[in-house]
Amino acid sequence: MASIKKRTRAARRKDARTGQVREVEVEYWRARYRDDGGKEYVRHFDRRVDAQKWLDEVTTSLVAGTHVAPKTARMTVGSGAIPGLRGTRPTARVPSARLACTSRRSEPSSAACGCRRCDRRT
Repeated sequence: MASIKKRTRAARRKDARTGQVREVEVEYWRARYRDDGGKEYVRHFDRRVDAQKWLDEVTTSLVAGTHVAPKTARMTVGSGAIPGLRGTRPTARVPSARLACTSRRSEPSSAACGCRRCDRRT
């Protein structure tokens, strides 16, 4: 089931002319739907047209069977979206010669190794 309702809430706005802060009522549209599992999803919009468009897209995906819950859609590989990758370690990287200089020179020579530390001295 999907629905759209007009809602109001109190908000503080600064008057552009006088600079005073006043409380005004702001209107917005609340669109909500329930998926096949009974979980409710809600979004708020400034315009009814935008709320209706969002509901139409979600309802279409529910009917077609391609609906993905918003929380699931935001999952990343790092958060465990792919269970097989959870707990694996990244492969060891070999440090490049440019980043891992072991020279202890006090003065850089004309044939510097090219690492960051040697580059800072020039």
